[in-house]
Amino acid sequence: MHFVVPEQIRFPATSWELMIPEVAREPFIGGYFAPDGQDPQWEITEKSLALRKHPLRLDYSRGTFLGLTQSVFKNIVSIARGVFAFGEVPRFDRIVQVHSALSMLGDGSVLGPIEFFRPIGFPIY
Repeated sequence: MHFVVPEQIRFPATSWELMIPEVAREPFIGGYFAPDGQDPQWEITEKSLALRKHPLRLDYSRGTFLGLTQSVFKNIVSIARGVFAFGEVPRFDRIVQVHSALSMLGDGSVLGPIEFFRPIGFPIY
């Protein structure tokens, strides 16, 4: 069944910054999962959130971030609202490999270690 999502239904999200300056073109919308079921520890530093690393724990996995560029996420919301057709989502230029643990694809998706990202806002679309 196909239907258009009305404006009254809002999509809360979390906006993230990629902390590799030469690659960070725009924020990402997404979240993370931790394979061991333990949430990473966050702390406020210089008016922002950062991961707190536990220097003595060797068994602690920090988590993996999964997200979309903000512009792609906005386009998907527009498709859900009936503004754009599905084929109108733009593709990105090829992205230079900067780290073996970071995967950024031409469709605007990203997958990488949570410590590469920092939450910067909570927009509602």
